[in-house]
Amino acid sequence: MKKDTEGKPTSVDIKGELFNDELRVLTEELEESYWVPFLRTPFDGLDKLSNVSLTECPDLHAPLVALNTNLIAAKNLLEFPYLLVGPYALTSKHRPDNFQDLPMAEQIELSMDIALRGLEIGKRRIINTEESIRLMHQAILLIWSAFESYCKEVFILSLNERSQLYLTLLTHSELKDYFAVSQSAWLTLLESHSFNLNGKLGTIVGTSRDFSSPQLIRNLFSKLYLGLPGEKKELEAALHKYVHDDELWKLGLRRHLIAHRCGIIDKEYLNKSGDHSQTQGALLKLRGRDIAQGMGIVAQCAICIYGLARCCWPKPDHGANRE
Repeated sequence: MKKDTEGKPTSVDIKGELFNDELRVLTEELEESYWVPFLRTPFDGLDKLSNVSLTECPDLHAPLVALNTNLIAAKNLLEFPYLLVGPYALTSKHRPDNFQDLPMAEQIELSMDIALRGLEIGKRRIINTEESIRLMHQAILLIWSAFESYCKEVFILSLNERSQLYLTLLTHSELKDYFAVSQSAWLTLLESHSFNLNGKLGTIVGTSRDFSSPQLIRNLFSKLYLGLPGEKKELEAALHKYVHDDELWKLGLRRHLIAHRCGIIDKEYLNKSGDHSQTQGALLKLRGRDIAQGMGIVAQCAICIYGLARCCWPKPDHGANRE
């Protein structure tokens, strides 16, 4: 804490401590019912990786950017109500016309008051309404849809680049059955691709498959890259942990519930999710931290998937041939 010339805390410092205390209390209250704008987004790491992937692995750049863009869109959707209530916090009473002419200390104090007032108004007008719950439902749909699209695209690109990954699918019954291509279909596929499947296996196997199931993503990405060479044990362990995380599991189940039952809790959801805070027959209730944790686990999974899928492409300085 800064002190004045006599060694005592300044009024701005005291006000700042009080502001932090009030902000923490308000944030905790809001998070119980709705999203709270964060100074740090739950997917900062994904944003940074998107910036370097263009040169590091151009093939995987577009899926990363698409995922990051959609997570930002979900975040912006949730923050839109705050933009609507914002003007109520910026009345002339709370932000005078001569704001820029005030001493810096007064500007800081007024800014803190405005921020707290905005959150207070948000608490009164946003939380515990069906509209806010439905907005969070839409955010869940955006987040999971973006993630499953990312997983599907990376899977297709990986198999197109390294066809031997298909052998991994064939050695696990739950994956073999799902990604199997019938013998009768192979001739048609070969003919349609002029009997040249080089760089096309992922497109053939994955394009028509549905990746919306959290169980599929768990089964697939905990095994898909195990046969690739390289120092990747830490990444494999991290991805195994993330795809088996309860938050990712519940995120996928919530998306299914919202998409197919309009968010009304049923027995299947309760049995599969273990989410005992919900009531059968009631509307799925979410907290701000549920959204933040969902975004965070999606970002962590995506980063690990990128790191392992990256092994399919030779690094520029290695000059290895495609296998």
